[in-house]
Amino acid sequence: MELDKTLFKGDKYIWGIYFILLFVSVVEIFSATSTLAYKATEHYNPAFQHTTYLIFGTLAVLIIHNMPSHYFRAVGILAFPISFFLLILVMFVSPEVNGAQRRIFGFQPSEIAKFSEIVVVCFLLSKGQSESGFSKFNYYLILITAGIICGLILPENFSTAFLLGSVIFFLMFIAGVEWKRLLSIIGVLAIVGALFLAYLMFAPASIQPGRMKTWKSRIEMSSDKKPLIEQDLNGKKSQVLYGKMAVANGGLIGKFPGNSQIRDFLPQAYSDYIYSIIIEEMGLIGGGFVLFLYILLMFRVLIIFRQSKNTFPALLMLGVTMLIVFQALINMAVGVDLIPVTGQPLPLISRGGTSTLITCGYFGIILSVSRSAMIDEQDYDENHRLGDGSPDEEPQTEPVVEPTVTTAATAATEEAAKTEVAEESVKTEEEEEEYTYTDYDQY
Repeated sequence: MELDKTLFKGDKYIWGIYFILLFVSVVEIFSATSTLAYKATEHYNPAFQHTTYLIFGTLAVLIIHNMPSHYFRAVGILAFPISFFLLILVMFVSPEVNGAQRRIFGFQPSEIAKFSEIVVVCFLLSKGQSESGFSKFNYYLILITAGIICGLILPENFSTAFLLGSVIFFLMFIAGVEWKRLLSIIGVLAIVGALFLAYLMFAPASIQPGRMKTWKSRIEMSSDKKPLIEQDLNGKKSQVLYGKMAVANGGLIGKFPGNSQIRDFLPQAYSDYIYSIIIEEMGLIGGGFVLFLYILLMFRVLIIFRQSKNTFPALLMLGVTMLIVFQALINMAVGVDLIPVTGQPLPLISRGGTSTLITCGYFGIILSVSRSAMIDEQDYDENHRLGDGSPDEEPQTEPVVEPTVTTAATAATEEAAKTEVAEESVKTEEEEEEYTYTDYDQY
């Protein structure tokens, strides 16, 4: 119990969700990385490398969840110009991987940019609230910063830009930005999105820059609903088809961990399509349980959000939680072929380096804010633990009854005092009658 109180602070439910996700990750990555293990010199290297990231990530959680929220604000604001510079630099010096330029110096700048932008937005939202409405200056600052970061991420990673923009919009809604402004954002984005989709689908491929051809191809593959038997398993849609086969093989209870048949044929089985492998090995029950963990995380954070006394840390906790949960829902939707392939990993479960460490950092922030909320609630309870809990009620005390001893002397004294009081009362009544008569006689 002492270790539980000193080492694992914060909300215990969130700690439980975190460790269960870690366990699922280790088991499924060990199974899903069979193709990497076959190519590696040591068969256990891929799983061992991922486990190492999880261990360092957990150490980061233990450190971060003891930090006060103003550290996150300072780090996020300082990281904003750095991430801006790296997002520009990655366009020129990053090697192309799977048709996209996303990495520089071994990590993805977009992961740092997501965190820094969320911090900046939460800071502006916390400072822009007033009785007269949300500050127009802060509103436009949010739009400018979000537009810059999302605009730099979008050309090489549309799904990440969409994810970040969605989280920012929900934060603005929760923070109380006026409906008129939110509806104007929706209207502008709807018009721009319709024009962009029309250009993407109907413009000649020769004039479409960057990854537009890839986006168009993924939309066309997702809209193709031919039966599996009529599909080419070696064609462009092979990844989607093998993912659907993995889901179909899973059934209700699955083939149990380590017994996947599709993992050796499914590209990115350990990343983009890890959820398909989870369903194949753990069945619909296991897949539903993993979905339940992320939904439970969202609900638990909403409860802590309502208990928090300070605006910025509460919004920051909610923002990073939405990044985790929304990203998880996107990955799961891809795994069961509800939406086109996006490249979004399943947070804390998919194999990764930067994304795994950043997600662990998010959990550290969530636990830090939950720890502060628990301390505030305990202080409140201690300061208001009077009577039935009302802050204005005075503590009730029993009256002290002094023992009395009756003697003849004390009895005589009491009798004399009563007689004197009675005589004074008679005199007072006579004076009042005399005063009343005199006063009336003047009229």
